[in-house]
Amino acid sequence: MTAESMADLADVQRSLSLHTDTSLTILVAQTRHARALQSDLHRAGMQVFSTVEIRFRQLVRQVASEVGRDVRFELEGATIEIDRVVLEKLNAPLSHLIRNAIVHGIEPAEERVSLGKPRQGQLHIKLSDHGNELRLHISDDGRGLNFVRIREQAIINGLLVADAEPDTDFLTQLIFEPGFSTAEQVTGLAGRGIGMDAVKAAIIDLGGALKIDTRSGLGTTLTIALPKSSSTQQIIQVAEGNQRIALPTIMVQQVVHLTAAVAKQVIQEGVFEWQDKKIPVCSLSDLIHEPGYALPAVGRMSMLILNQLDLWLAVKVHEVHGHHEVIVKQPGIQLKGMPGLMGAALLPDGDILLVMNLLQLHAHAIANPAYKTSLVARSTTTSTAPTTVTVTPPLIMVVDDSLTVRRVSQRMLEKCGYTVALARHGAEALEILREFSPVAILLDIEMPTMDGFELLGRLRADEKFHSLPVAMITSRMAERHREHAMQLGANAYFGKPYREQEVIEWLAQWIPANKTSSQHTEFDKNLSLHAAA
Repeated sequence: MTAESMADLADVQRSLSLHTDTSLTILVAQTRHARALQSDLHRAGMQVFSTVEIRFRQLVRQVASEVGRDVRFELEGATIEIDRVVLEKLNAPLSHLIRNAIVHGIEPAEERVSLGKPRQGQLHIKLSDHGNELRLHISDDGRGLNFVRIREQAIINGLLVADAEPDTDFLTQLIFEPGFSTAEQVTGLAGRGIGMDAVKAAIIDLGGALKIDTRSGLGTTLTIALPKSSSTQQIIQVAEGNQRIALPTIMVQQVVHLTAAVAKQVIQEGVFEWQDKKIPVCSLSDLIHEPGYALPAVGRMSMLILNQLDLWLAVKVHEVHGHHEVIVKQPGIQLKGMPGLMGAALLPDGDILLVMNLLQLHAHAIANPAYKTSLVARSTTTSTAPTTVTVTPPLIMVVDDSLTVRRVSQRMLEKCGYTVALARHGAEALEILREFSPVAILLDIEMPTMDGFELLGRLRADEKFHSLPVAMITSRMAERHREHAMQLGANAYFGKPYREQEVIEWLAQWIPANKTSSQHTEFDKNLSLHAAA
């Protein structure tokens, strides 16, 4: 009976093995069909760049005719395919850059002849393929950026102090400031102070980056780096503590494995040497707001070398979980303005990963006062010489226990040119106020640890903050709450949800648009030029 049972089990095993082989064959065929379908869908979503050539040629003729310029337009790489969604979103930024090149860059024909240049100016657009990345170059042979005029306008706008001597790289970045314009007069094509900041925002929303190269009297070239596809991307999954995120592989140059002791030393020094480059270093735990995550005493850490155009950053992570090809879903309206967030991806096991641009997130983080403190602590060990340029947007503090309210308020204020400090309750706000002096506070009432009434009372009892403008923003709209806030010394009382325009107008009463805030001076002097930009 045992022998018969063993024979039966052997038959069942052979049958299961046969079914398993058949299932594997079917699975491989399904995978092959899925990849073929994905490839077909990808090709269906691509469009050759030449389809926009007629549109841009008409724009060049129109703008050149309006401003009296003689311009020859050239397009290179027109046969390269680009994602339809990306191409559509590039229409407005490219149109603005073409107008800028003709209006601000290319000189009138008579002036060009007097300078020894050809009478006809040249505007050149080139699209090139770099693996998983596309590069778009928009160049002209005009006069280049007027750094003297940029510096003068920056001082007028309060972006620079009068005795500052910034270098050309820093002045170049100022043209992306909201409301910044060097035009002598306002016309339909120039002088309104809008455009370049919108161009930069559009490129960043596409997961790209841009840089400007200019030479006085010889012209300007603006380079845009973009992912090939806005939907599918190759990502690398990393983890720090309890947090896991995804990074586009096109930004990762190399993953360097270090011992925990070496990684900790590199973080303290703030610089990582890689291929004759000295790259600024930060920890992923700092960028994703998971402070206090300690390096283990043993084990290995990983250092990600990130690069996008001229931006370099070395990020220490605890674990690297490998590569995936995923479909990236774009963030909705509520999260579209979150710094560094490119979208979210659904993994095969059902996990959802945020896809992050850590270069952009780092650039945003260094504008945060709490992050600036850590930069100053190790600024003496960095290789980049400190700058004496002082960029001093007014600092507004938002104190609210709701993450949504804090982020929405931060986005609103940053759009208006303010720097924002965030606190979850009154006690945390007092800690920040030990180091920084905001020019106004937006304060909630109902918060844990220390509510808004208690914080307001402490501020009014402190001589340093006795006259600091404070606006209460709360869902408590009863008259007794309003009266109590006013008795404690509140300057304004807004209900939730508040109207953004009302808050902005209230801030404008206390903070003129060109007012600079001296409390940032010590910190900005210790920041590198790259960090300040």
